[in-house]
Parts: sequence; C-alpha cells; structure tokens
Amino acid sequence: MNKIFVLSVFAVPFLTVQSYSVMAEDSHDNFNKTVLQCNSCHDSTATSKAENAPSLDGMEYDYLIEQLENFRFDKRGADTLSLATQEMSRQVKALQNDELSLIAGYYEDQPMSHSTETVAGDTNKLPCLVNSNFDLRDRIFNVSDGNRNMVMQARNSGCSAKFAGSGGAIVGTYEYEEQYQNLTAAMTALGCQTIKPEII
Repeated sequence: MNKIFVLSVFAVPFLTVQSYSVMAEDSHDNFNKTVLQCNSCHDSTATSKAENAPSLDGMEYDYLIEQLENFRFDKRGADTLSLATQEMSRQVKALQNDELSLIAGYYEDQPMSHSTETVAGDTNKLPCLVNSNFDLRDRIFNVSDGNRNMVMQARNSGCSAKFAGSGGAIVGTYEYEEQYQNLTAAMTALGCQTIKPEII
C-alpha cells in the first residue's frame, strides 16, 4: 500500500526536434534490444514496471535527451538509494550519443498514453502517475532549480514526488518506513520539513 507524504519548505530561493530514423542494418538489432529493455519498465503496457518508472510514450525529444543527459552526468540519480534509479543511470552511461538520440526519437513518435488507474482505484500505479505529473509540468514550465531539487531528492530516496501546488512544496508517496526515514534525512539536508498526514 502506497503511503503519502507532504513536504513543506521553510524557504525556497527563486532560483531541434528530431524524428526517429531507421538505424543501419548492422545495428538495427541492437537498437531493438535496447528499446525492448527500456520498454520493460517505461512502456505504458509494461507488466513489470520498476518503481517510479513513468511511461515515456509521446514525450518530447528534447526533454528526453535532457533527462538522459542528467542521468549520464549524475545530475539525476547521483547517490540514490533506489535500485531502479541506479540501474537507469548505469544503462544510460553505457549508451552512445547516437543511441540516446534514436531512443528519444522513438519514444517521441509513440502515441501518448492516458491513465485510468485512479478512476479504477488502482493505487499500485499511483507513484508512476505522480512522477509523470511532475515530468509533464517540467517539460512545459521553467521549473526552478530549488523546486526541481526537492523532487529529485525525494525520487533518489525511492519515493514518488510532484508539486503540491505552484511550487515551494511537494507531495508524493512512499512504500515502507525505512524509505520514509531516508526521505526525511534527505529533505532535512535541504532545509525542508517532512510531514506525514493521517488520512481518516
């Protein structure tokens, strides 16, 4: 059962689209294997999604490249406690620039999926929906470094996270108490207070 946390901040300082092209014949199989591996977690129909892994279908090329570069250069996922995020970082670092470009182009060309899990009461997919919500906002709005850092630190602790409103606070889910304690420690280091609401 996913549990909810809310973070409030004492102070937050205001801080060419390319399309998918077919690879050369000798590397086509490698590309297919790489996409298959990505889809095992990130496809909208994946049956064994890793924790906090959003669907990438329909995401913009430039945004995907930016996030892949963030994983490659440890701007995202550095010192994470999440095994899934560690694996994501490891895999991205093993890919060449042209491979990242092809993967980003492939996902941009896929039809965007829309979630119906919350209507059906499926809370198991709630963390992915929370993360996807922030990822969409981050693509269409210039999120400040301070606000993005809160979300990424929560994700590095293995939790899902998104803005609670217009910024300055985030909300998300965690799965077990040790994960919550790791989250609290990470947020305290940022000068943030962690609140665990009681739903009655």
